[in-house]
Amino acid sequence: MSSEVKIAMIGGGGKNTGGTLLYLINSGRVRNVEFGLFGRTVANMERNIALANKIENKNGCSIKIYDTLESVLEGSDIVMHCATAGYGAFGGYKSYGIPQGGHVMYMGEKVSKICPDAWVLGATNPPEVPLSALLKRFGIEKSIGLCNAPMIVKNTFSAITGVKEEDIVMRGIGMNHDVWYYDFRIGDESDPDKIVNMINQRIDDPVLLEHKWFRLFPEWRVAIKNNVAFLKESGYLVSPAGGTRRLKGLPVTSKEYGSLMKRPSKEDFEKCFSDEVSVEDMIRITSRCGGGVPVYTGKIIESILLEDDIQHSALVPNKGAYADAPDLLHIQADISISGGKIKIHGAKKLPDFIKGMLTARFIQNDMLTTALANQDDQLLKQAIMVMPERNEYNQALEFDSGSEKTVEPFIPFN
Repeated sequence: MSSEVKIAMIGGGGKNTGGTLLYLINSGRVRNVEFGLFGRTVANMERNIALANKIENKNGCSIKIYDTLESVLEGSDIVMHCATAGYGAFGGYKSYGIPQGGHVMYMGEKVSKICPDAWVLGATNPPEVPLSALLKRFGIEKSIGLCNAPMIVKNTFSAITGVKEEDIVMRGIGMNHDVWYYDFRIGDESDPDKIVNMINQRIDDPVLLEHKWFRLFPEWRVAIKNNVAFLKESGYLVSPAGGTRRLKGLPVTSKEYGSLMKRPSKEDFEKCFSDEVSVEDMIRITSRCGGGVPVYTGKIIESILLEDDIQHSALVPNKGAYADAPDLLHIQADISISGGKIKIHGAKKLPDFIKGMLTARFIQNDMLTTALANQDDQLLKQAIMVMPERNEYNQALEFDSGSEKTVEPFIPFN
C-alpha cells in the first residue's frame, strides 16, 4: 500500500466504528489510509478521533470528519455502514422492517453514482438483507456483510478445549445468526459424540472463568451449551453461540446468558481518556463492542487492502458457489479476497439436513431482499408468511415500515 486509501465510515461516532478505527491504527498493518467519519453526533466522532490520537501513528494514517454523506463517499475505496438510523424511510426508500434498511438503500444509490468501485461493508443486523437488495437494485457486487458469530463459536471452543483456533475447522453455510456446519473438527477429532464428551468434561470447570476469552465474554461459556446439546442430538453444529432463534426449548435461555453480557458503555469509552488506561487496555475495552466486532471488522478491512489470503466467515453474494442458494443472495461462508474479488471456500452441495434447515430461509430472504430492492409491499407480505411457524398472519397484514414495534421480531430472524 503506497498510495492513499480512503475508508468512509458511516456512523462515525458509533462504538463499533470507534473500536474498528482503534484496532486498525494500533495494528499497523494498513498504511496511508484516510478514515472519513460521517455521522449524526459530532461529539462522538471527536471522541473516537481523540482516542485514536492516543495511539502512536507511524503509518501515515489520518482521520477527518465530513459534514455530508456525498463528501465522505467521494473518492472512497471502502464504505463501511455502521449507522443506527432506525426503521424509517430515507430518500424515498422504506426500511421494510430491516434495521437501517431504508438508510442503506439511500446510501447504496449514492455509492453507485459517487464511488461505484468501492467495497461496501454492512454492519447492520442483519447485514445480508440490505446488501443483497443493493446488489439487486444497483448492481453493487463488492459487498461484505459483517457477522462475527462463527468467530465467537470458534473462540469459545478453543477456550474450552485448549485447542488453537487455527486447528479448529468450521466449514459451513447459512445466513446471519443461522449458520450450519457440514465439516466440523476440533484438532484431529471429527466425531460429534466424542467432541460433545470432550466439551462437556470441561465446560463447567471453574478454571475457565479465568480464561482471557471468558473474562471478556463470560456469556459464551453458558450459551454454547445449547450448541453442544443440538450437536449431540443431530450431529450438526450451528452458530451463533446459544443457537439460532428458530430453535426452541434449548437448555439455556437467551435471558440466562444475556444477563452475563458486558458490553462497553459510553462511560467505558470516556474512561479510556485517563492516563491510567494504557493503549493495550483501551483496545481491550473497545474490542468488546458487539462481542468482538471491531477486531473482526478490522481484519476483514486488512484483507481487502492487503489481499493477505486470510480466510474469514462473512456474508457475501453467492453467485453460484452453492447450488442450493439463489445466486444474488448473500450467504455466510468462508471467504478470502484476491485480485479485488471474493472467493468462497467450501463444498458446492449441502447435506440433506442442512439443506432442509436452510432452504425456506434462502427462499424467504431472496423474496425479502427483492421486496426491499424494488419496494414491493405485496412481495414483502409473502416473504413474511413463507415461514408461518415463525410469523403471525396479522403481522404481515398490519405491517408498518416505520414502526419497530410492528415489524419485530419476524424480520429479521437473528
